[in-house]
Amino acid sequence: MRSTFTWGQSPTMLSRLSTLPMVYSTEPTRKSILFSCLLNICFEDETNKLFVNQELNLTRVINHLQEHLTTRENQLPQQQSISMSNLSSRMEGEDEEEMVKGLNEFSFRFPFELWKETIEFLRKQDETNQDEDIEEQQI
Repeated sequence: MRSTFTWGQSPTMLSRLSTLPMVYSTEPTRKSILFSCLLNICFEDETNKLFVNQELNLTRVINHLQEHLTTRENQLPQQQSISMSNLSSRMEGEDEEEMVKGLNEFSFRFPFELWKETIEFLRKQDETNQDEDIEEQQI
């Protein structure tokens, strides 16, 4: 399914996501939404990961995920993000603005359980690219 993001005529859907206006890389809410989408598309998919790394430096995405991981690990268990099971119970009695805010939480868009594994997966590629850059410079 995720391979469909690189199909079709240029610019592909993944290309468009990787080249959104700068506000999507700087404004915190938009950045979390964009980066969580890119993480979902790239997770365990070498082709998409390579494509995103060419269009948008993966180091920025890795750093963003690492910041969320550090914040999450420092939180108390009762303050951790919304899960699907308690989202519906929170919806009752909350106004729409609070519900939308919860839906925009990073961990709702990309599951916390995958964060460490994803960082390792993306860093592996990032380190490989750095090694290749060094080799090219030496030639």
